Amino acid sequence: MPNDPLTYGASVLWNELLLTDLQNCNSQIDGIKQIEEARQK
Repeated sequence: MPNDPLTYGASVLWNELLLTDLQNCNSQIDGIKQIEEARQK
């Protein structure tokens, strides 16, 4: 944990951005899987 509060705040924000990106990717992948499954039926 960095002593500099600005650095710490920036890294927390960056981590949250990365997490939301991951969640967006996962939901897109889920959507693609659902479409593929629907096509195969």
